[in-house]
Amino acid sequence: MQAGLPPLREAGHGLYEYLWFDIYTATLWAPDGKFSYQAPFALDLHYARHFAARDIAERSIEEMRRQGPLDEATARRWQQAMTDAFQDVRKGDHLTGVYHPDGRVAFFYNGSPTNSVDIPGFGRRFFDIWLGPETSAPGLRASLLGKTESDDE
Repeated sequence: MQAGLPPLREAGHGLYEYLWFDIYTATLWAPDGKFSYQAPFALDLHYARHFAARDIAERSIEEMRRQGPLDEATARRWQQAMTDAFQDVRKGDHLTGVYHPDGRVAFFYNGSPTNSVDIPGFGRRFFDIWLGPETSAPGLRASLLGKTESDDE
């Protein structure tokens, strides 16, 4: 997974919970542990529950819509790209996305490559699910970026 990337260090990590269920632990890896869209980085999700790839892709589109307007044709294209890239996960599995500054995203399942998505606008919008200011999980965002929630105010 590190091939062609500069050395990455952990920038932050945190637990994503929904209601009272642990869903996954997210870890952000970046050069020198400092996140920027101008450098490659990796976001690893270590799942605590079972989910179908189709459901992960659907939920991802919902979260991507939180970041701003998304037309139906683009949403369908992105959802299909994610469905092709993701695998069904079981407790203990890892899904990892690696962002490249040109916008390309490479996906991995338990460390093995699955698919890359090279569609304009996709990479930034996908990672903004966790890293963008409009995320539905501001506490997790703060943990990933090594901040407190009040740092953004």
